[in-house]
Amino acid sequence: MEPRTRAFSRNSGYPQGKLLRQPHPRSPRGRPTTPHPRISVRNPPHLPSLPLNIHLSDLTSPSIPRSHYMTPNIWPPHPSCAALEPAFKAIGRLVNDVALLLASHCDALVTRRLGPTHPFTSLHATLCASMSAKARLLNYYPSPHPAPGTLWCGYHNDHSILTALLAQQFYHADTRVPLPAAPDRCAGLYTHSEGSDPRKADIPPGAIAFQVGEAAQIMSGGVLRATPHAVRMPKGHTPHLARLAFAVFLQPNPWDMLEMPAAYSDDQVRRAVCTSPLVPSLQDGRWQKGDRFVDFAAKTIKAYQA
Repeated sequence: MEPRTRAFSRNSGYPQGKLLRQPHPRSPRGRPTTPHPRISVRNPPHLPSLPLNIHLSDLTSPSIPRSHYMTPNIWPPHPSCAALEPAFKAIGRLVNDVALLLASHCDALVTRRLGPTHPFTSLHATLCASMSAKARLLNYYPSPHPAPGTLWCGYHNDHSILTALLAQQFYHADTRVPLPAAPDRCAGLYTHSEGSDPRKADIPPGAIAFQVGEAAQIMSGGVLRATPHAVRMPKGHTPHLARLAFAVFLQPNPWDMLEMPAAYSDDQVRRAVCTSPLVPSLQDGRWQKGDRFVDFAAKTIKAYQA
């Protein structure tokens, strides 16, 4: 009997595909019969994919409308953009496959650090089962007279498990002509690790960079840490300079519970959710025990909008 396979989320940029080849575990209402596994072994197990008939109530939250997870892609209709959709989907599939390999290594690292006394929810299994990955082509619009050190995007943590990034592309906003490089070497992505100065993160062409998100920080009990990052504008007079960046946000399903490793003490939880002063604190209720990912995402978005 041919096993059933799931489709990727429509707004993820991925077409329907055979990511996993295991049958669906089904309950009478069409939901998973078992939660994501907690693991304490070096090699995380594969989790069968979720059924397609997910109830819409699973996707709702008071602060996030259904359209946040369910809006279909809108592809540019102009003939000059005909190659965008297949290229976007192809690189999205590649990034997703690489991310799953990286998640397996993350699981192995967390297992070594925590030991058998603190089983945790597998990052790899969570991403294998997720139908809410989001691939986005981020457009940073030009600013006529940026002051030195002006940020295109302020410091923040991603709330995903992993975020994949490709090399940035600068272009002339009026002519749409790509530029071979940034007008100055200061423009681009910066990370700010605890106890260090901001560091420019140059991603070479053909490479994929990954950032750890706060969902991974919570699930790993702080073994993995989300790093604040920002995007700095070029110096000087650059009224027509714009920037493009392709990012894939790999995250749990909206209804997935965000749980700390088992048998964590209150003190361990406090240390695990410690965040940089550059971003809204996780210790102020942005994550609480019993939160689903959709709840955590809603509170995170609200915190940055405040």
